[in-house]
Amino acid sequence: MSQSPVNNMIGINDTLGLSLHPEFSVYSIKQKQINFVLSNHSDTNIEYGGYYQYTYEDEDGIWRDVPMHLVVFDVSYVLFQEQEKNYNAILFKNTPGRYRFFLTIGKNGKEYTLMTEFRLTDNQQEVMDAANSKFIDKEETSETLSLKLKPQPRPIPTGKYINPTEISMKTEHDYYPLSATNVKITVTNYSQKEYTCGNYYSLAYYNSIKQQRKPLPTDAIFEDIAWVLNPEYPTREQLIRIYTS
Repeated sequence: MSQSPVNNMIGINDTLGLSLHPEFSVYSIKQKQINFVLSNHSDTNIEYGGYYQYTYEDEDGIWRDVPMHLVVFDVSYVLFQEQEKNYNAILFKNTPGRYRFFLTIGKNGKEYTLMTEFRLTDNQQEVMDAANSKFIDKEETSETLSLKLKPQPRPIPTGKYINPTEISMKTEHDYYPLSATNVKITVTNYSQKEYTCGNYYSLAYYNSIKQQRKPLPTDAIFEDIAWVLNPEYPTREQLIRIYTS
């Protein structure tokens, strides 16, 4: 079996007022797409498109191209000064290891290639640890700024009923110990339609005696991310943090 071509390309990051980072540093090999955060803190607006590249590190430490089948329309987006944008990218390889992600942007008539790294793993604990580490980093940043926000209950939303044969939401396990602090859920789109969802959620405890639901605390801050669930990429996983037992 032939190997992909060698590609030792590198890019810039955290310079010129520009940065590009994955939402998490480690992902499961089951992940279908990754959300990157593109930040513009430079002295001008920047432009970018829908084309991107990946490379991966093989078992000998050599960086190679990730074969991609990407259909991209010739469009250009503008990211204004002091703004951030979530950039969703499809994964085309699901082997454990190190990966580099490249995105080319335009600034003052010149092109720059931004680069960031992430890992794929078949170890679920590593995935959970990476997610927990991000929560901890957020809390430490809040403490430094004296702006630490406490988890708070959110209203229980009411909306249109969706048949579970079209969209389902399941937890990784049926039962969890009282000491559990995280629950992973999976949302799956079984229909031939396209749906979008975000990271915002509510939690509630159901009192079977009183037949009432009581809102429970959730994260005080949610990242504004839009996920697309379509027939080609029907699944989305999300980590829910539990603040009460």
